[in-house]
Amino acid sequence: MKQAWLVGALLLNLAIVVAAALVVVQHTREPVEAIQAPPAARPASILVSGSIIGDVVTIESSASARVSELHAQPGQVVEKSSLLLLLDDPQLTASLQKATVRKDAVSGSLADADSLLASLREEVPQQIWAAEQKVIDARTALAERQEDFDKASRSAWRLEKKARENMAASQVAEPAKLRAIIEKTAEAEMLSAQLKTSRSKSALLEAQANLAMTEHDLARVEIRRQKVETLAANVQLQYQQAEHAAQSLLEQQAQLAELSLHSPEKGVIMTVLVKPGQDVVHGVPLLTLSSLAPLYLDARIPALETGDIAVGQDTDVRVDQWPDRRFKARVIEVSSRSGPAHGDPQVAPATINTVRLQILENPEGLLKPGMAAHAVLQQN
Repeated sequence: MKQAWLVGALLLNLAIVVAAALVVVQHTREPVEAIQAPPAARPASILVSGSIIGDVVTIESSASARVSELHAQPGQVVEKSSLLLLLDDPQLTASLQKATVRKDAVSGSLADADSLLASLREEVPQQIWAAEQKVIDARTALAERQEDFDKASRSAWRLEKKARENMAASQVAEPAKLRAIIEKTAEAEMLSAQLKTSRSKSALLEAQANLAMTEHDLARVEIRRQKVETLAANVQLQYQQAEHAAQSLLEQQAQLAELSLHSPEKGVIMTVLVKPGQDVVHGVPLLTLSSLAPLYLDARIPALETGDIAVGQDTDVRVDQWPDRRFKARVIEVSSRSGPAHGDPQVAPATINTVRLQILENPEGLLKPGMAAHAVLQQN
C-alpha cells in the first residue's frame, strides 16, 4: 500500500509541472506591446560660435623672387597703402642699375651734343656769311685789279708803239745827239709802262690769290655746315636712344615697384604664409588681409538644426574681449557642405552646416576680424 501511494504522488507532481509549462508557453506566444518614449522637445534657440571675419583679400607674389623684408604679422591692423613686404629679384636689380647708368650716359652725351649743336647753329651761319662777304670783296677787288692791269697793258702797248715810232723817225731826220736823247726817252717811257704793267700784274695776282683763299675759307665753313647737319642727325638719333633708355628704365622701375607689395585697403592681417629669405614664384599666395567693413560672424551649427534657422532674423553678437557689449547682427546665409570632420582629412567626410551673420553695428570699431564671437539664434 505504501508503494502505491508513493507512485501516485509522483504522478500527481509530474502532471502539475507539465500543466505549468503549457501555461508559460502559451503566454510567450502572445504579442507584447512596445513602450515608446515620448519625443524629445526641440530647443527654441541655439547657441552658435565662430570667428569675426571680413572680405578676405589674398596678396599674391607679383614675380618670381625672394622675400627680403616682411612688415606684416597675423592680427596686425594695417592702413591702406601700408608696406606689407618686399621682394628681391637680383637680376632685375642689376638690370635696373645698368639701365640707370646707360640713361645717365646717353643723357650726358646728348646734353653735350645738344649744346655743341646749338653753338654751331649760331656760329656757322655767321661764319658762312662773313666768308661769303670776303669772297664777294675778293672778286670785286680782282675785277678792279684786272681792269687796272688791262689799262696798264694797253697804255704800255701804246707807249711802246709810240716810242718805237719816234725811234724810227729819229734815225732819219734827227742829228745823232738828238737821236740819242729821243731813244733814251723812249726807252724810259717803255720801262715806265712795263713797270706799271708789272705792278698791275702783281696786284692782279695778289687779288687772285686772295680770292682763292677766301673761296677756300668759304669751302671750309661750308664743310662745317655739313658737319652741323650731320651732328643734328646724330643728336636726333641720341634723342631716340635717350627716349628708349628712359622708357626701358621706367619699365624696369615699374617692375621693381611691383616687388613692393602694399595693402589695398585698411584691414587686419589674417595669415602670413611666407618668411624672409624664402623664394617664391609668380602668383603664389603670400598673405591674406581681411577688411574691417563689412564684418561677418561665420559659425557652425548642428546638422539637425540647419533647416530651422530663418534667414533674415536679427540677433546680438558677443565677443570675449567685450563681454558686456552687444553688437547687432542679422542672419544672411545658412548653408551645408561636405568636408572632413573636425578638419581631419583622414576621417570620413561629414556634412558641415554653417551660418553667416552680418554685423550691423560696430561702434568705435571694436570688432576686428579674427575675434571669437557667439550668438543665440531662434528656431522656427
